[in-house]
Amino acid sequence: MVKVIFINAQEKQVTEVMLPKEKVLHETYKLIGNDCSLVQTGAYFTGNDALMVDEEGYFKEGLEGVFINGKGFFYGNAVIWGCDEEGEAADCETLMQDVLHDIVWIDKMRSDVIRQRVMGGERMYFL
Repeated sequence: MVKVIFINAQEKQVTEVMLPKEKVLHETYKLIGNDCSLVQTGAYFTGNDALMVDEEGYFKEGLEGVFINGKGFFYGNAVIWGCDEEGEAADCETLMQDVLHDIVWIDKMRSDVIRQRVMGGERMYFL
């Protein structure tokens, strides 16, 4: 089993979840939801931890978003998981309390405005 951090933008919750090591990618698709079938790294965290987001998320409408201080805005749900020296899934080293400290929930209306600007090619800056 591998410990990951699930960021549920729809429910505005951050939780630790245990996933079967051999099915981390498949289970990540399920956690992200919204018919996710491709993930990409949205940001890096502690050690070899990466924030995995829906690669096609901006093409989907009506999702909630999150802003993570120092990382940026992400549209939809996300999962943070680690990897070992061989690139295989490993326990997340990032502390849930650190994620909770740095996260700002963005409602659907504001998320949609950001999404439309990004889709229109506008460069977004966050301070």
